[in-house]
Amino acid sequence: MKKLQYKIDFALITLTGNITRYLLIRPVVESDPSIQSRWYPIRTWYAEDPLRVLPVNLRIRLRHFLDSWRLYAQSRPDAVLMHAFETYYLYALYKKLFANRVVLVNNPDGGIGTSRLFRFAVTQTDLIVPWAEYYKNVIISDHPAYPRDRIRVLHPGIDLCKWKMKDMDISKNSKNILFVGGNIRRKGGDVLLDAFEKSLNKTYQLHIATQSGYLDEEMKKRIQDTPNVNLYLDLQSGSSELLDLYKKCDVLIHPTNADSNSWVALEAMASGVPVIINPLAGISDIVLDGMTGLHIPPKNPDAIIEAVQKLFGDDDFRQNIITNARRHVEQNFDVVKNTGILMGWIKELIDEKCNG
Repeated sequence: MKKLQYKIDFALITLTGNITRYLLIRPVVESDPSIQSRWYPIRTWYAEDPLRVLPVNLRIRLRHFLDSWRLYAQSRPDAVLMHAFETYYLYALYKKLFANRVVLVNNPDGGIGTSRLFRFAVTQTDLIVPWAEYYKNVIISDHPAYPRDRIRVLHPGIDLCKWKMKDMDISKNSKNILFVGGNIRRKGGDVLLDAFEKSLNKTYQLHIATQSGYLDEEMKKRIQDTPNVNLYLDLQSGSSELLDLYKKCDVLIHPTNADSNSWVALEAMASGVPVIINPLAGISDIVLDGMTGLHIPPKNPDAIIEAVQKLFGDDDFRQNIITNARRHVEQNFDVVKNTGILMGWIKELIDEKCNG
């Protein structure tokens, strides 16, 4: 028998890419009249945090507790969805001792730790929903005793009403390269600059959107001194300024050195901007080489140049990439569709517990 109302708590980290997940799924969940939701955003780190004077590990643990203690103090829900490391194993212990009938769902963007605390937390988890096949395999390898049918891959997705295909003429003589990355060195912006200075600056304009907090003076001067490079600081995800930048540009290049997934690749693909990217971890689910984008190896300026030449050397190939990419995002990375699927899985588990 199905319930008419489902009480679901959400304890989600709101740092870097995880804030995007939080902001995207919350309005979709709240539009479902069958769900009574409570939200416990876990900030982990923010500049004004009064705990910033403490050692990092202590600060993180205290911040997790201060932002999530109401999970334990308020009435028990039917289910909890989380991706919060310290909160995850603490709530798993609470579930074991006091709330066994609560459905616990972990929605990690990466893997799950292998310490004794995390191994225990996994035993108390009813469903694990990683964002990519890559991390499903990592979790299976790290936690082989966990039932494989309770590990289901589902990316949160993006808002396709916001990220729309731009009007374009594939034959127009516009050649604007886009780089979007909060931490410019971590996301490979320095390697892209190497490629640009070596060859691409003769033909292309480069537009770099990054965060000032990660931009050291050496890198800032390099950007400012390089002809045909435009710098944009602190643009917010989904802002009109960033949307306009995607509309202006003809290719996104993301030679990232550290990523579990790539929001910017999804946003570009949805907008009709082909993607050249280093396919780390879950990125290989998003960008399929030669079909929805092009793969490049890490730290290789020559590979970037070759990929750009391949993309812009064949209009039909580029158009196919653009068309396939948008279709791929619509089919697999729609936040409304994917949130509905995830909530459906959770409701099924709640009904199982209630009827078991």
